[in-house]
Parts: sequence; C-alpha cells; structure tokens
Amino acid sequence: MTRRRLMKWIWTFGIIASCATAAAQKAPEAAYIYPPLIPAGQTTEVMIGGFDLTDDAQFFLLDDRVSIRVLEPAGEFIVPGPPFWFGEKGRQAAFPIPREVKAEITVPADMPAGPLHWQVANAAGASNTAVLLIGAVPDVRESRRQAEPQPVAQLPASIYGRLERIAEVDRYQFKAMKTDIVSVELIARRIGSPFHGVLEIRNARGTVIADAADTQGKDTSISFMATAGQTYTVCLHDVDFRGNRAFVYRLQMTTGPRVLASLPMELKSGRSNNVQIVGYGLQGTDGQLESASVDVDVPAVGEQINYQVRQSGTVSLPVCSDADTLIVTSDEELPTNILKSPCRATARMPSSGVQQWKFEGTKGVPISIKAESRAIGTNLDLSIAIKDSDGKQLQHIDDLKNTSDAALLFSPPEDGEYVCAVRDLSGNSGRLDAVYRLKLFPVPVDFDLVIPQKVAIEAAGTAKLNITANRRGGHDADIALKFKGLPPGITVEGELLIPAKKTSLVLTLKSAENTAVAAGLVQITGTSKVGEEAVERIAEAPATGNLCPRDPAVETVSRMMVSTFLKPTFRLKLIDRNRQRAVHRGTTYPAPFIIERDEGFDGSLHLMMAARQGRHRQGITAPILPVPDDATDVLYPCFMPEWLETDRTT
Repeated sequence: MTRRRLMKWIWTFGIIASCATAAAQKAPEAAYIYPPLIPAGQTTEVMIGGFDLTDDAQFFLLDDRVSIRVLEPAGEFIVPGPPFWFGEKGRQAAFPIPREVKAEITVPADMPAGPLHWQVANAAGASNTAVLLIGAVPDVRESRRQAEPQPVAQLPASIYGRLERIAEVDRYQFKAMKTDIVSVELIARRIGSPFHGVLEIRNARGTVIADAADTQGKDTSISFMATAGQTYTVCLHDVDFRGNRAFVYRLQMTTGPRVLASLPMELKSGRSNNVQIVGYGLQGTDGQLESASVDVDVPAVGEQINYQVRQSGTVSLPVCSDADTLIVTSDEELPTNILKSPCRATARMPSSGVQQWKFEGTKGVPISIKAESRAIGTNLDLSIAIKDSDGKQLQHIDDLKNTSDAALLFSPPEDGEYVCAVRDLSGNSGRLDAVYRLKLFPVPVDFDLVIPQKVAIEAAGTAKLNITANRRGGHDADIALKFKGLPPGITVEGELLIPAKKTSLVLTLKSAENTAVAAGLVQITGTSKVGEEAVERIAEAPATGNLCPRDPAVETVSRMMVSTFLKPTFRLKLIDRNRQRAVHRGTTYPAPFIIERDEGFDGSLHLMMAARQGRHRQGITAPILPVPDDATDVLYPCFMPEWLETDRTT
C-alpha cells in the first residue's frame, strides 16, 4: 500500500465538536463483537464494532488457534436514533459513535470455553484489547417486535442482545415446566459493555417478584422460585435507562440448584471430600439461601466435578490436586495451633466482620499472604493487618488495584508467632455465602516479565520498550530475552539481556526506512537460571476489555501489539474557530475548513467525524467526505435535525 493511499484514511476529526485543528493520529478503538459468543467448532459471521475505524484496519485475535476473515469494510457511522436526552442529560458526554465491519471467525472444535482478547490496528496506531467469548453451543439471538417480550421455548437458554436505544427494556418470556429454582445471569461488563444492568422478574400479572441492580459494576444475577405452569418475564435495562449500540450482553437462564460458594472452595482430587455448599434450591423449595453438607467422591483427574444435589439438578464444583487444608465456618472453629506456610484455608466471615489467624514466621523469610473473596466469586471487601504477638500492627493493606481482595508480602522481623487479621468492610459478614479464602505461601525463587501491551513506532523512527523483571525469592541471575513475531522492517536495538540483580531493561524498537506500515503480535520470552535449572518464562502484558475482572492478576495476555504509524502531512483548521455560529435546526451547515499540506503531499483525503464527541448528538450527523487532490479548502456538511435544543453551543 502506498504512502499516498494510506494518507487517505488515517485521520479522523471532531468536526461537529468544538475542535478546530486536527493533525495528530487518532488510533482506532476496539469496542464489541456481535454476537459476543462464538461457538467452538464453527465459523460464525459477526459484526465487529469499533471507533475511528478506517478501510485499512486489520483485526487480530490473540490466540493462533482462532482465525478471522474480513468480509466487508467498515460501513457508515451508526449514529444513535431517537429517543434522545434533552436538558441536563443532553449536555453530558456522548458515547462514541461506532462503525461496523462484517467478518467471520473460525474456532476449532477443541477450543476451551472462555474469554478471548482481540485488537484492531491501522496506519494511525493500534487499539487496546477487547473481549469476546468462546462457548460450546451458539446462543439464541434477541429478536423482538418493539416492546413485546420474546418467547423462550425452554430453559436452560442463553440469549444475546443489545440495549441499543435510550429507555429500552428487553423482555424475555418463558413458562415454567416444573416448580424449581430459576436463575438468570447477566454477562455484560465482563465483555466490555459499559452499562449497569437491572434485572426484573415479573409474573403473568406484571408484578415484580424479584429484582437485582448492578450498582457496583460487577454484572448481576438473580434466582427465584418458579411455579410449574406459570409464565414469567425477564426484563433487562440499564440502571439509568441509557442505551447504546455498544451495550451488548448475554443472558444465561438456568433451572435447578445454584451454588454461590462452597467450603472448601476447591475439592481435592482422588479422594472423598466433605463439602458444605451454599446456594439456592439445595434442599428445600422455598427459594431461600441455604447450605447443605455433602460427601463428594472426586476422581483423580479433571478440573471440575458435577454433583447431583437433588433430583432437580446438579452443580459443578472445582477440583485441584492441592486443595484447601483448613475449613472454618465460625470463630469457634479457628485453629488453635499455629499455621505454617504453605497453608490454604476456606472460611466463613462471622457477623463481627473480622477473623484473626495465628501463624509462624522466620526472620527474613518472606511469606505471601492473600485474602480472596472476589477472586472466588463471593462478595466480601477484605483487608489484611499483620500484628506481632504484642498486638502491634506491622503491616496493613486494604484493596489491591482493581479488586476488593487483599494481598501482601510479609518479611518477619524476628522468629516467632504473628497474627493475620482479616477484616470485611462490605456489610455482608455473617451471611451463609460470606466465604473467603486465606493463603499463606513461601515465596519461591522465580521471576516473571511484564511488558506493555502495545508499542507504536513512527514509520522510519524508533520507540522505547520497557521490560520489567519481577524477581522473587532472591532470584538474581541474568535473564536472556528472545523476540518472536516482529513485523517486517522492525528490529530491536540493544543487548537482549537483563543483567543479574537488575529489575528492568529499556530496548529500542526501530522501523526501517521505506518499510510499509504494519502491525503484528509479538511474543517475548526470558530464560534464566533458577537454582541449577534453566527456566523459560513468557512475558505478560496487562489486558483490557473486562470491566469487572474477578482477579486482575490473571487479566493478562502473552502478546504485545507492535505497530507503525505515519506522521501527519497536513493540518485541518476551522476558519474563525473562536466565533460562535448560529445554525438553523433542520438544515445542513457547511463548516468551512482549510487544509494546510506539507510540501510534497498533494493526495486526496477522506474527512469524517471523530467517534468521540463532546455532547449527546441528538441526531447530528455528517458524512465521510472525499477531498480531491491538491484541495486546500473544504466545506464539511453537518446535518442539524429539526428537533435540536436551541441552546446548544457545540
């Protein structure tokens, strides 16, 4: 692709907003894929939504097993239709305006279910990562007539849809085949949809019999007792009745028992486990939260086991070879002996909101201490305080970044006994499902590498790459680095070695002269001695897309996006930029712009709206406008609907 042709598509401008000069790159943004779940073993046609997309956009899936093929280039801007916000809400920042690309995604049959990250890049740069889901079977598509509820033939069912317009309420109706627990789970923020959902369950008379609101931004779910032969409607809307094209979601509706927690949280493989499970519909039929103690025989292999709670259904419980060694359901059951690292315990937080665990420490030998609730799917807000035998606080931590769980590294100042006080600040202490896990582990000799998820390099220029080595347990050996997958024309300058005892390295990525603009996913590995053995670690980068991760520490990807971009060769300036303009409603306003071209650039351009605008648009729109070669003046047409508020200033 020639430089002149590339320049036609790299720039986007806030034409309708109040900006007056546009010259810098506007990298694309990954928004959503619809449908949000791709079944394994199939090729699925999807619409990929993104912001500031151009015709040269490339899409990347961060797993080599899955492939993507673009069928059609980006379409027109999808400007939100009525109804619109007016008044105060109309002056709030607008959601970005997407364009969509038709593509097909092929997933192999042996691909495990779970999230998959993807990105988009063009000659202006690359996006952050976004999330789609891989599943076993396809979902049912939302297909309703206006406000009428969509019939759901039978449960269980998984449905995908979107809350596209302001004040939209999506409704799904089913008839209960038997009296049993019905659970509805919303998956939205986990796939990057920026709304807070409200679920309502209504009976045949329209009365709300259960509801749940996602006020904390963690997605929400609801369980209720359905009566055989009765009709129920599941209603979904945003907590503020917002709507947007990017408000994509999945609803999972199931019947039978629903487990919220278990003690222990993981069963030990290859033996019989006594488990206390907590949830709905475990024994009775009153729909109340309850617990049940069961004995489960766990096979030697497998990561999950399905256990039949009662005739109405089974529950799935996680399995591991190194399960929790202690189970505590009340303060009276706290161990009287001193805990020794390594140790894992599952406990129920009492109504007092605090539990104190005694443990043994050795001077100078660090211990990793973690208190997990959100990471295991429960709803406590935990903090950790370490005290000595005299009650003096030595260390304290509340929330880790992007989670309400707590963790710290404690290096005992002396040999002896210490206290780990775990406190809950959520207000949920004392509930049956107020379960958390405490982990005490020695810190092994090891290392890991952390890299940025994307690096942009100006064509024929350079960019710095910072690599961080997290050394643990006294690791201090050299770490040799290796790059895989660099785009053509990109080279690494500098010695590929993190010297002994150093924790970081800065390298230079260089783009060769006369190299085509390109992007690619790069993997970096590090090899070092751990004891007498050489071990290899793949560098991880923080991933985006999941707006409510359970455990941010695992929200990483092992690929780094390296892309090149072109330097701007022109500037776009609004004539008389500071003058207020009186524009009539129901007209098309020709905004006058001057194009200042660098010497040697006389190619054609395409002008288009920036995806991100200053206010709710109320239907204001503008086209993608071609500008001929050598043109230095242009009138950009902005359509002003007849219903616009008369006091709008931008």
